[in-house]
Amino acid sequence: MITMIRKFIIILAKLSLIAFVVTLGVILILPATAKADEDKNAYVNVIALDQNGNKVTNLNYNIYEQKTDVNGNSILGNRLGGDWIDQSGQKQTSIWLNDSYSKNIAVEYFINDRNSEKFIVWNYQIKRGALTNITVYLSSVKIILRDTDNVLLKDLPFSIYTAVTDVNNKLVAKDQLYGDLRTEYTGQRVIYLIPGNYKLRIQYSGLGYKSDYDLDFAISQNSQKIMDLTLNTINFGVSQGGKLQTNVDFKVYIQNSDLAINNGFQYIGTFSTGDAGYRKIYLPDGYYRLEYWDNQANSTKFNEFKLQSGQAQQFINNTGSFVLKVLDEEENPLKGHYVTIYNSYGVKILQTVTNQDGIMAIDLTPGYYNIKIEGIYHGLDYNLKNFYVSNQNNNEIDYILSSATIHFQNQAGNEVDNVVFNLYNYSYAGPNVISTGDKIGTFSTGNLGYFKIYLPGGEYVVENNKKLYLINVVANQTNGFYVNLDSNYTIPISTNYNNNVNNNNPSNINSGDPYQITNLAINQLYQTDSDYDGLPDFVEVYMYRTNPYSVDSDNDGFSDKDEIKSGYNPNGPGQYSYSIFSYDKPRLISLSMEQSIAVDLKTALESKFGKNNIKVSDKDWHTLVNSYIYGGYSVSEIINTLVYGPGQVHPTIPAIAWRKVSGVNLAIR
Repeated sequence: MITMIRKFIIILAKLSLIAFVVTLGVILILPATAKADEDKNAYVNVIALDQNGNKVTNLNYNIYEQKTDVNGNSILGNRLGGDWIDQSGQKQTSIWLNDSYSKNIAVEYFINDRNSEKFIVWNYQIKRGALTNITVYLSSVKIILRDTDNVLLKDLPFSIYTAVTDVNNKLVAKDQLYGDLRTEYTGQRVIYLIPGNYKLRIQYSGLGYKSDYDLDFAISQNSQKIMDLTLNTINFGVSQGGKLQTNVDFKVYIQNSDLAINNGFQYIGTFSTGDAGYRKIYLPDGYYRLEYWDNQANSTKFNEFKLQSGQAQQFINNTGSFVLKVLDEEENPLKGHYVTIYNSYGVKILQTVTNQDGIMAIDLTPGYYNIKIEGIYHGLDYNLKNFYVSNQNNNEIDYILSSATIHFQNQAGNEVDNVVFNLYNYSYAGPNVISTGDKIGTFSTGNLGYFKIYLPGGEYVVENNKKLYLINVVANQTNGFYVNLDSNYTIPISTNYNNNVNNNNPSNINSGDPYQITNLAINQLYQTDSDYDGLPDFVEVYMYRTNPYSVDSDNDGFSDKDEIKSGYNPNGPGQYSYSIFSYDKPRLISLSMEQSIAVDLKTALESKFGKNNIKVSDKDWHTLVNSYIYGGYSVSEIINTLVYGPGQVHPTIPAIAWRKVSGVNLAIR
């Protein structure tokens, strides 16, 4: 019995030991089970706040592992998670770290399309079992767009790009953050950005082509930026007989200095005035050309205009017809002459040829134009400067060319056939000196024994066997010349068989000029300032090509005088550097004009001192001529200086200033 009890006790003891061991095993096993169940998640709470501490909602985000490329730059690795910030203003995301205890992450935010609207914050660290709050402080940008009538522009598209600095230290667009955003019905839109440099790109969608305009701006931490922008507004319409024409098609070009074709203009789109008869569009700053046609599409018309800084332009009822007839001295039409039209900015608008009636016709926007008539022979150019076209239909010019028939004779007075000769514009080089200007062409008398050409009035040089023969073509009459090939003179003066040659009294130097320059007219033009802008009419017309009747020739808000003084082009956009010639003025626009004016001065002085009796040396002659043309000194002042010695004419100070200097000999006028 006792033995059985002992066995039972031993069994109980063994069971207790097993229970203890089992219990101890449980105790020993529990720590291992707890380690296996350790939380390997990291928790990220994503919050976005504006500059006032208010939560920004409706933002999408992605969380990426942040890695480094071979250059040491941060890049996005594997996507770890992501979600959407709802109306609560925040969102929590759990990230499984697996075999890592911590990771470096970057958070990408975007509104709708992450391919075009994303922005990223870097360098956050997350850890196992820990909650990391990632708060991004977004600064707001309010974009307001208006037209020049202060009307808010609704549903106008724009984009936002990040900007980086290039090697020239200029900001350039890099990544698009927000694409195809649009102004709301209030004409504005508020967006959020982290601090940095950006570009706002407004897409002017008035044309089929999107003409973009970039504006740089920067955002600082916890700030609000308001960009209230006025866009250049253009109203286009065509009026005939006081009635707007419907469905007129327009082509629009913008000037691009990098473009080598189409006279530097780039086509950007086409639009129509539609049933309303007019069209409003918006364009960025620039210089534009507008091309359109009448309803029968049989007449091309042009407008050119410049836009800058929120300007408004309107082109309605804005054309005038211009008719040019090229005729000979007997008013017979001359066909086949090239006609090129330039606007006041020097941009070529059109080139065509006169028809069988000698006519070239075109409709032009009112304004000043330069018209070049090029003869059927290469190099023969005659120009009309600063011709004004009004919006009436009476802008007509009859341009008369005079015939010049050139014969060659031998010493016996017999005509010589098949003489080849060169014809040049005349270039005046000083008293009793003649040199050739631009070459007009090489011609032959052929079997006829003479050669007939049409020329504007003026002096020309015939060259044969290195001998120069000066001929004077008198305007508005038939001219004929006999050139003696056996003459012993180096520079013989040809005999005109109309007895009208006068070497010392040439015809008008430029029959198209608004002023007919005669030997005493320059001083009058120097003392005339039609637009009261401080630039004499002579200087405006013949040196800077500006409009003598407008203070601001290019209508850009700056006077001609201020633009010239500051190094800007008074006739168009951009800077312009004039090459100073004499008396701080640029040289005349035509060298032949300068030479002809010098002849007029010589004629005036010889009327006082007698022919070949001017008291000045050849080497000093150009100084006297410059004082007359560029210094603005009168003939009487030059005469008094030659008679009484230096006093009334200064070689470098212009007359308008020298006349005010005390002590200058002004006794004789």
